[in-house]
Amino acid sequence: MSTLRMPILETERLMIRPFVEADLEACHELLDREGGEGRSLDARKRWLEWTMASYEELDALHQPPYGDRAIVRKGEHRPIGACGLAPCILPLARLLDPTASPSDEGYTPEVGLYYALFSRQRGQGYATEVARTLADWALRNLHLARIIATTTHDNAPSKRVMERIGMRITRNPRPEPPWLQVVGILPNR
Repeated sequence: MSTLRMPILETERLMIRPFVEADLEACHELLDREGGEGRSLDARKRWLEWTMASYEELDALHQPPYGDRAIVRKGEHRPIGACGLAPCILPLARLLDPTASPSDEGYTPEVGLYYALFSRQRGQGYATEVARTLADWALRNLHLARIIATTTHDNAPSKRVMERIGMRITRNPRPEPPWLQVVGILPNR
């Protein structure tokens, strides 16, 4: 079986690469201080070690390259953000079929795309570049039927990124879960 390992992906301005130990401070700042996850530096270090180990372990098991990657500007080393692919199980049927019964949860396994940038890096088109590149790679190389992204109603920038990469935007008719208020769906064509 051929490897599913994700190569370093490049755009005109950016690289999407695996995280390395030297990225610990940037990860902690982005995900815990700005992103609100609130983990301690020690907890983030354990997460980073697990993330780096998962690259090898998922590849050894011939599994998709789920997990986090660093976003860096070409010629630089410090991450300006994070992105990745996440396995998830979503009640997508109820979002796609307005005639579905309220009791029909319609959960399906999906692959989610996510992206996060330091606040000082936003508004420069980086998220769109990264989302488009990562989604294109995943659809082409993992042979997915579709890729999804989720956000909250008040996250207009994330919704714009979804729209720019061609996702169809749908709203969850229910208030829960809060992270599944808006769903972008990009089918593999």
